[in-house]
Amino acid sequence: MAQVVFWSSLAIIAYVYVGYPLYLLARRRYGLAPVDKQPCRLSVSIVIAAYNEREAIVDKLEDCLRQVYPPSKLEIVIALDGPSDGTDRVVERWASAHRRLTSAWDASRRRPTTPAPARGGRGRGPHRAFLGLGDHPWSPLRSPRRAWPAPRLTVVRSPRHEGKAGALNRGVAAARGDVIVFADARQRLESAAVRELIANFHDPEVGAVSGEVIVLDENGNVAGDGIGLYWRYDRWLRALESDIHSLPGATGALHAVRRDLYTPLPADTILDDVAIPMGAVLRGKRAVLDPAARAYDREQPSSAELRRKVRTLAGNYQLLARMPELLMPWRDPIFLQFASHKVGRLVVAFLLPALYASSWMLRGELYTAFLVAQTAAYLLAVVGAYRLRGDRRAHLSGGGGGPQRLLDRLLSVPYHFVMLNWAAVLGLYRYVTHPQDLWQASGAAVAVAPAAGDPRRPRPARPRLLHAKPRELRL
Repeated sequence: MAQVVFWSSLAIIAYVYVGYPLYLLARRRYGLAPVDKQPCRLSVSIVIAAYNEREAIVDKLEDCLRQVYPPSKLEIVIALDGPSDGTDRVVERWASAHRRLTSAWDASRRRPTTPAPARGGRGRGPHRAFLGLGDHPWSPLRSPRRAWPAPRLTVVRSPRHEGKAGALNRGVAAARGDVIVFADARQRLESAAVRELIANFHDPEVGAVSGEVIVLDENGNVAGDGIGLYWRYDRWLRALESDIHSLPGATGALHAVRRDLYTPLPADTILDDVAIPMGAVLRGKRAVLDPAARAYDREQPSSAELRRKVRTLAGNYQLLARMPELLMPWRDPIFLQFASHKVGRLVVAFLLPALYASSWMLRGELYTAFLVAQTAAYLLAVVGAYRLRGDRRAHLSGGGGGPQRLLDRLLSVPYHFVMLNWAAVLGLYRYVTHPQDLWQASGAAVAVAPAAGDPRRPRPARPRLLHAKPRELRL
């Protein structure tokens, strides 16, 4: 019996992490399905669900304004989910200032100039001083670039904190675009992100598109430690899956779907970024990845990353319970991809202890070698957990010396592997014991690339607030 457990566990683990990627490589070589990506001008609504995002919402709105897309075809929808930190009033103040500035631009019908500096100031006009916006590197108040009307801004409010899925449902109901682009408040977008996403919808077979998230460390460089390696590995897999048909999910930071393919989500849905694109796949369309549509996120501390993965993996269990058709080969066009990528990761977390226990029970040189290798890997993960906690992460982010930094990077690989599998176990416990999920604020906005001390680093909106009035505002 122990031999059956050992070899079956080893075979499934090897398939998930080695066999499945090899299958994707072979399938792409002989069955590549390219996307007919061409520029198109569909009407677009960017829907941003926000809870307590007072520190990040202004930067996200600025991101939307600087998108290289016709403003007459672009709409920004902010779905406020009962914020308690004044996020709604920050949005109102931002919209009011931009509406006044845009009116002046429309009246002049020429490229605007930066407002004259106030007396005694340092080149900060009244709007910039009032909102603290002028320091944003891409703020139209800092370097105006448009002489045409700005996108429409629609604010949808909920008096209670009900969860992200409900906020998305309300945002989509108020949206007017043919394509809905979903974006989180924290991550920063490149200026061409929306344009790149929408170009994929020129292909009538495409129903959903996912952007790509680039994880940055403290210094603004692409993360290269264990979690950064995990992101790169997962991104590589997703690219292969997209090339042959569809990827089983999208990144919540940036993805899009055709409006007529959106199905309202149950209020307590955890993985909206999987349920939405998979809904399009089940209706006969493709969900593809576009690496040219990029969003940037910061590398999270280990504790925060563990909490995020626990929530994400709990959402996978919820998704399997609510969408059983995903495990039906006759219903799901990408059954093998979904089972191997999503379900396989969950199963491996429970097979690893089975593999270790069976190695300990069996006798023989081969089993002893596997037992020693597993024990060494878990011990290295424990050492890595100690070294990567607290201030010692500075070595990993570039503050340490050569050998020390290399050691920390090597230890981060087994540590993050064990952490991600432990998160799958905790995710099942959370789903069983706390099925109701309410999402929290995502944190401050991510700065794209500016180094510490750079005067262009964005600042949050100032704390003084005004009362919100209109539901819909025209910028």
